[in-house]
Order: sequence, then structure tokens, then C-alpha cells
Amino acid sequence: MICQASGWTGEFPTCEGKPCGSAGEIVNGRFVYSGVEFGDTATAVCDEGYILVGEVRRNCMSNGWDGRIPVCEAVDCDDPPVVTNAEMKGPQEPPYNYRTVISYQCRVGTLIGQKEINCTKNGTWSTPPECHENICLPPNVTNAFWMRAQNQFFQHQDTILIECRRGYVMNGPNSITCNNDDQWYPRLPECQEILCPPPNVANAFWRAQNQFFRHQDTILIECRLGFMMKGPNSITCNNDGQWIPRLPECRRRPRRQPYRRG
Repeated sequence: MICQASGWTGEFPTCEGKPCGSAGEIVNGRFVYSGVEFGDTATAVCDEGYILVGEVRRNCMSNGWDGRIPVCEAVDCDDPPVVTNAEMKGPQEPPYNYRTVISYQCRVGTLIGQKEINCTKNGTWSTPPECHENICLPPNVTNAFWMRAQNQFFQHQDTILIECRRGYVMNGPNSITCNNDDQWYPRLPECQEILCPPPNVANAFWRAQNQFFRHQDTILIECRLGFMMKGPNSITCNNDGQWIPRLPECRRRPRRQPYRRG
């Protein structure tokens, strides 16, 4: 500019920020810029599955970008978790990089959860499965017992034979097996109490006027006046719901013939 009698001639100069250009290239990452002139910043961002090593930010100074270009290293996971009663398939030695996949197969029991896990972007493994050992609790059958040791638990495919106690009859299967869903198969039986109906003896009575009689209940039968008994007067409710030895009969007494003198 020139100072003349009329004042300064020409254009006033301007001061512009000194450009720094590119902050550099990051393998498996990039810089995010606020600008590329003096005072601006470049922030390093790694791709998914990589972790930043070095300074995350560079500043545009008068002599260029400060600091050094950081590095994006692949994420590594520790050794994969051990699952009890399971075999592990996949890489057997580190490094376990991002997205490395490990699968599990149960030696015993049923696999619960996803059979595969992977090394996540955070450097941790996804949730491993479990091998649930198939067990059944002792069968809850009232008035029954089974022909086997009284175990606290039964293993998958264990089979037991169930018997009802005396005075009870079985309704359902007497052989059950521990299934792979921890349930007994085909189903638990029931032991139903053996009952005898009141004896159907015409012209008779007995002291206990029960609606039903239990196994081994014994009653004494008497014939009504004018009738005589044929058969046992004591009967017992049997284990098949029948009266033994057999039901008696009450037969009318024969009338006495009048005495006639000869």
C-alpha cells in the first residue's frame, strides 16, 4: 500500500491461518478434523475391533501438526472361558483377535445358551454357554416305593421301577425314565387306595355303616331276624377291592311244622 495525499492506495492485507494439511494416515483408523489451519485439531478414531495406541488428538501449530501419528492395534481377548463338561473348538492358542469364534460341545448334559462365543470389540468374550447336567429329583409318588437306591438325584436315562404300598393299586406306568428335560417319562403314576364297597348281602346288617372300606378292613355280618346265615360271617376287604373269603347269604328260616299227635 502507498500513502498519498488522498490517503492509502491499494487493498489492505489480511492474515490467514497457516494451513497444516493432512495429519497423516492411520491404518485401520482415520482422523476427524475440526479444520486444517493453525489452532484446529485432528482427532484419531480407530475402526471397530481396534484400539488406539498413542495420543488421540493432534493440534495444528505454526510449524505443522504436533505429536505423532497414533496406531490402531487389533483388539485381543484373553483365553476363552472354560465351560465345565464341554469341549472347546476353535483356535487353541492366542492371539484371540476381534471376531475370533470359539464353539462348545457338551460332553455331559444339555447345552444352555449360544454354542458359539466371539471376541468383542471391547476385548471381552461374549457370554459362554453352560452344560446343564440332566438330573431328575426322586419321583414324588405318594404311597409308593421304587426298586433302586434312594438317590438324591437321578441321571439322564436312569430308569426305576415303582411299586405301590400294600393297600394301594397303581394307576399309570410302573417304569419311568429320567428324560433330557429333567422330567420323568412317560409320566408319574399314582397309587390309589384300594377300597371295597359295602357288602351286598340281602337281609343282613353289620355294625360299621361305612360308604367304603379300606384294605384289610374286616366286618362281622349278622342276618336279620327270621333268616339264617349260609357262608362266613366274617369278611375282609382284599388288596384287589374284593371281599374274602366270599359274601355269605341270609336265607329265610324254614317254618316249623305244627306238632300233630298220632
